[in-house]
Amino acid sequence: MLKMFTHTVSMIILVLKSIGLAGCASAESANIGNGTEHTAQQSQHSDNDTLADQHSSAEEANETVTQDTAALETAQNTTIKVVVKAQGGDEELVLIQGANVFVKSGDGQEFSAKTNSKGVAVLLVIPRGKIKVQVTASGFKTFGERYELVEKEESIEIELEIRDLPIVD
Repeated sequence: MLKMFTHTVSMIILVLKSIGLAGCASAESANIGNGTEHTAQQSQHSDNDTLADQHSSAEEANETVTQDTAALETAQNTTIKVVVKAQGGDEELVLIQGANVFVKSGDGQEFSAKTNSKGVAVLLVIPRGKIKVQVTASGFKTFGERYELVEKEESIEIELEIRDLPIVD
């Protein structure tokens, strides 16, 4: 029984060493190894101290994760939803599928996406501030415009113009 108890305490000490709390348990280990009687009350006291230290370490780790998450949430990034339309017959706007949407941020980062069947392209993690948006699509004039992103999520609607076709005689 004492051998099993000694093994268990040795394992606890290894765990404590791995989390940097070995100093408080080393004296206990030395007493057990020398055959000194180790009472259940001493063991309980040591276990309570260890649990308190582990709880404190867990709280510190949780606080660090919370701070890191808060930093990510306050990062100055925006999600942009770009809707691309064009004049169709009878003055009706139609959604353009397959348009290429390019975004260049103020710090020079470049992002791109294609519009889906609903004419929508979503670009994630665009730095807030001034951006340039360029849209190209077959049969339409290239669109280019500057915008300023201030919100966490923004929507931009773009209307493309039909490209002039050359007149052939």
